[in-house]
Amino acid sequence: MIVVTSGSAYLDVDAYAGCIAFAQLLNLQGLAAKAISSAPLNQSISQTLRDWPVGLDAHHATEHDHFVMIDISDPSHFDTCVDAQRVVEVIDHHPGFESYWQQRLGTRAAIEAVGAACTQVYERWVEAGLFHAMNSSTAALLATAILDNTLNLKGQINTARDQQAYAALADKAGLAQDWPARYFSECQTAIEHDLPAAINKDL
Repeated sequence: MIVVTSGSAYLDVDAYAGCIAFAQLLNLQGLAAKAISSAPLNQSISQTLRDWPVGLDAHHATEHDHFVMIDISDPSHFDTCVDAQRVVEVIDHHPGFESYWQQRLGTRAAIEAVGAACTQVYERWVEAGLFHAMNSSTAALLATAILDNTLNLKGQINTARDQQAYAALADKAGLAQDWPARYFSECQTAIEHDLPAAINKDL
């Protein structure tokens, strides 16, 4: 089994959506995969997103599993279930561990300067020729993660790749024009409901 997972401290929407979508892609390619995490979800994964018909899988990692890491490349912060020696792929947009993983995994280490790991995951679907098979809920989840990570496509880390990915995903998902405003408003309400807990889940 291939376990697609992320960090141990918390799971934000970029990691959450990326793990789910990449596990789906691997399964479509004939590779048994599960998206799992033992980390708490933070407020970027709004209740609306949690209610969508796509989510993490119920699976406990075993000594026979291999791991794909999404939105993280620092081994000291991997999910507690991960054995770094059994990591077979890394997809991340945070700098710092490029040489380490490229030496270990070669082309299966994609640590790139883009605004969201979900942009990279979307591109994997396109490269595999399977974007047509992505369901609308997964497309909406990936699009929302790109919105969140790039601050509504206005942050300094936003790139043309993020913009292109968001446009394609939002179109496939049929997202309404006011979706960004509704999503960020929902996140803000959840954060303000318990600000100390929200901050703690984002550190």
